[in-house]
Amino acid sequence: MKFWCTMSMHIACSGMADHQRRLYEKSKLNSYDYMSNFYLEDEDGVPVFTKQFQAIVDEWKSKTCKNSLEAVFNHYCSSPTQIKLEKEWQGFFRKNSIEDIRDNMQQLFLYCAEDVRATFEVYQKLYPKFCKRFPHPLTFCGMMEMANVYLPINSNWRHFYDKCEKLSSSSMNEITRKVIQMARDVIEEMDQTIENKEREENQINESEEMPEILRKYHLDPWLFVSNWSRPNKRPQWPVWYWGLFQKLLHANTPLEELEADSVKLMCRELPRLFGLCYGPYPLMFVTDLGWGYIVPKKNFVSSSLPETQLIKIADESVHMPIRSIYKQIISNKKSLNQLISEPLKSAVLHFGDFFSFYRLPHPSGQPHLNVGTPFSKKMKINFENFEEDAIHPTRFVDILKRFLDSRSVTRFWGNYRARYKEQLPVWFDENSENGAIVPSVIPAGTVTRRAVHKLWLTSANAKEGIIGSDLKSMIQCSNGYSLVGADVDSQEQWIAALFGDSLHPSKRAGSTAFSAMLLAGNKSEKTDLHSVVAKTVGISRDHAKVLNYARLYGAGSKHAEQFLKTQGISDITSKKLTKKLFETTKGKASNYHRLSESGGKYFEEYLDYLHNQNIIIENTSKNNSYLFVDGCYFLPNVTFSSFTLNFAEWLFNYKKTNLNDKFASRYPIKLYNGGYESNTFNYLSLKSHQLYPETPVLKCRLSEALEPFPVTIKNGPEAYAFNTLYKRTIINWFVQSSAVDFLHMLLVCMRWLCTTYGIRARFMISIHDEVRYMVVDEDKYRCALALTLSNMYVRAAISESLGIRELPRSVAFFSQVDIDKVLRKEVTLDCETPGGEKVENGEALTIEQIIDKTGGSLEDLKIIKN
Repeated sequence: MKFWCTMSMHIACSGMADHQRRLYEKSKLNSYDYMSNFYLEDEDGVPVFTKQFQAIVDEWKSKTCKNSLEAVFNHYCSSPTQIKLEKEWQGFFRKNSIEDIRDNMQQLFLYCAEDVRATFEVYQKLYPKFCKRFPHPLTFCGMMEMANVYLPINSNWRHFYDKCEKLSSSSMNEITRKVIQMARDVIEEMDQTIENKEREENQINESEEMPEILRKYHLDPWLFVSNWSRPNKRPQWPVWYWGLFQKLLHANTPLEELEADSVKLMCRELPRLFGLCYGPYPLMFVTDLGWGYIVPKKNFVSSSLPETQLIKIADESVHMPIRSIYKQIISNKKSLNQLISEPLKSAVLHFGDFFSFYRLPHPSGQPHLNVGTPFSKKMKINFENFEEDAIHPTRFVDILKRFLDSRSVTRFWGNYRARYKEQLPVWFDENSENGAIVPSVIPAGTVTRRAVHKLWLTSANAKEGIIGSDLKSMIQCSNGYSLVGADVDSQEQWIAALFGDSLHPSKRAGSTAFSAMLLAGNKSEKTDLHSVVAKTVGISRDHAKVLNYARLYGAGSKHAEQFLKTQGISDITSKKLTKKLFETTKGKASNYHRLSESGGKYFEEYLDYLHNQNIIIENTSKNNSYLFVDGCYFLPNVTFSSFTLNFAEWLFNYKKTNLNDKFASRYPIKLYNGGYESNTFNYLSLKSHQLYPETPVLKCRLSEALEPFPVTIKNGPEAYAFNTLYKRTIINWFVQSSAVDFLHMLLVCMRWLCTTYGIRARFMISIHDEVRYMVVDEDKYRCALALTLSNMYVRAAISESLGIRELPRSVAFFSQVDIDKVLRKEVTLDCETPGGEKVENGEALTIEQIIDKTGGSLEDLKIIKN
């Protein structure tokens, strides 16, 4: 028995990409809103909004909807119905007691029945549409197989949760108690009146506007903004201290009994307690702007600084300790071993006459995003010294180190513990020694048709010292079984390279530079794509690898620039490296017009004419004359190409016709020339302009929410602008959706081979580019052979579908097939049970070793011998 996912059908047919949801949720557009991407400009360069955009968006909205059952039902089942989907009952079973469920049984049964009926009606309407848009039976069978996940477990599953809870609680409880003790020490020190003698020593002018009673916290560069008043009902502590706790009663809990769950360890007071600085500048939090830092304004006389100045922060008036902050900055700068540059960006807020507020740089590189906490794992923190572009604590440094270390080792478990606990194990015996989990994987949870599950398809691989990161290794076979699987080597890169080869006239594998490096390149010899790009551009191989994959998924130059900045590379250098990177890989981008069939014939005559005139055509990235792609001629925009202009003159003089009449479309296409990957991106660019984009292998259609609008005379500019908005998403879809085709074909081929040859194997799970099967020990080597043969068959079929009738050995077989007892990334990774018992390493077999084990046959040799 298997289940078919109606939500996956909808997402594949008409689902939205994540970034489309904002547009969908807008009720009406206006001339200075989200649709600024669609503006045309008048002669003065002023944006002009047209009503046609609203019409296009309204039509687009009619093609798609959100993924909830109610939204999908209303979208597809528009005929009148009596079904009422009252979703407030959805969480009743989970949130309420068994007595409440009994009391509301009739209403709950009615909700369940209506839910099932709505799902059935959606299925009736949607299934014919799905079959039309995804015509190959392999897609249907592959999705059924993808959803049929089965994960074997044993008693270690329970023990693992208990172990992680104990380790996580122990680590965080200890540091939590230290933090609270630190807060109490700060209160004892800071909440003291500054006496006359201290005022004289600090040269505090009595005539200045000051608080009536001056306390030490009034002059602290961080804690002056905290609420130090003491409530009448709770005078023991200041207001800000009470705010450290989840519940007020926890504030009076004895320190040795206090637990991490009782304290708000991410509250805004903690950075103030540690006296954090960004470079030499103290940090401050401002509502709506997030965390930032305070910088003195230029051209003021430090000797004339007042002790305090009354300022407004978030509509509250506070006395800002001007002189203390300035002294702190001067002291910090003396500790620096480098000159501090002035902030390049504009201040977002000004405090009185002396200081400006600048946002902390967001780890993503986006200048308009707020930083919610300076303790983010991507923020650079220097514990030893002040450093430009780094955060540094001025007090309690050792406690902060231990706090961040504890957060680092417990963060993973904190994020995944609830998801782990939600998994429903089914035990096969009374002692709960052996069982299984059947997670509800969504086989097509994104518009690219990638499978989705919030635990098994998102959690990272095991990392030493990170509590809970080895949770996948709790998937363990019972005696007599093994896990057989493999990672599909460079799956998406191979598909993308094959796209480029398919445009080459030779129709040979490896005919483009990108493909040749993928097929024959070697990491150890530094001839693979990542090493070559790194050397050519002048960046590390790791950086090149990240950027190469991002570019393949549609990321542009801005993303590359921001990534390099986050790695500590300056703005100017980032721009230079990004430009060189894209010219080396994608090549030089230009707008091209495709010639019609008759235009192509005229152009071939023109080439013969040039040949007879002994005119040599240079066709490089610097001087691109024309492109011949997929059997068609493309000419650069006449405005930027003397070659195109010369052809237009020849065409008019000798053929009495206009070049514009010989273009297949009035709108240009961006194509690339002179880069390693130019052919690949030309293929993707051309395919993305198709009216009905589909994968080249199984002919799977793009979601209606992303399909281009037909460009007509009436809606031309607006439709063209709308289509270009999601072009990168469509390019990403071609690569990733073709990889999903690969996976579906692999799973179905494996099922066929296992059934045909009696291999007792069950599909377990597919995590991104890896597949795993649970196999009876006697059949594990035959299963390994079946898996590597399936890989070869699928790659051959994909190559054939793109017109390339050859398959290089370097990609025909898996580099290795893993045979193991637990689910882990590599069979040699250290792995322990919750009790500390080491799990033995598995086997990693090459194709030669598999043939040696099986004799190169899928037949059961024992049966044949008998």
